[in-house]
Amino acid sequence: MTFTETRPSDTKESPIILNIGGEKFVTTLGTLRSQPDTMLGRMFAEHNQSITKPNDDGEYFIDYSPEWFDRILEFHRTGKPLHRPKNANSFDQIINFWAVPSQSVAEELNSQASLVLKQFLDVVVEIMFQAVGLFSSNVCIVLNRGGAHKVWLGSVDHEMEEKTMSQLNHGYQIIRSPAKEIVIRYLEKTFGASVCVVSNGKHVYSIKISNYLNYEEISRNIFDSLE
Repeated sequence: MTFTETRPSDTKESPIILNIGGEKFVTTLGTLRSQPDTMLGRMFAEHNQSITKPNDDGEYFIDYSPEWFDRILEFHRTGKPLHRPKNANSFDQIINFWAVPSQSVAEELNSQASLVLKQFLDVVVEIMFQAVGLFSSNVCIVLNRGGAHKVWLGSVDHEMEEKTMSQLNHGYQIIRSPAKEIVIRYLEKTFGASVCVVSNGKHVYSIKISNYLNYEEISRNIFDSLE
């Protein structure tokens, strides 16, 4: 790899021309610095400005194949790992050179499923914080395939914001899948609570959370504040 010569602009949004093996690509300093662990992120890091210089045409020349480089830039713009194609022998060598991460389609599907599941769990946590304000000993989240979800705090039918209710929409499919066990373990560990999932009939499931408040700890918190 060779670099030719003057400093990158100090303005992060100023255009930068990269000449990769004779093919030109335009990006910005901010885009490259947004991923500091990649080859380009390190090359254009602020502490390397004195040695990273453009040539007389204002281009930064890197003596390497331009194959896949549009996708390398896309990673710097979005931060999303590259898809690993099935039949591309040079792909691993290329991403290792540019030091960018990749995922197979299967890995990406699992990442997306994890994201959907985490978003659902975050909504449940939000509901629990609302339950604390009412000192409700039991919380029941009713998930309906048709979307008519309900949240019971004790015996009270708690009215949730429309946005929160819509965020529960993935819950029915999650709970009827093997991910149910992940939900139960996560909630038990997060709240130190008793958690169970029951079927209320056709197309309806309930997540029941109880004994999540530790009154001994609450008492200590209150009386310690008096000392």
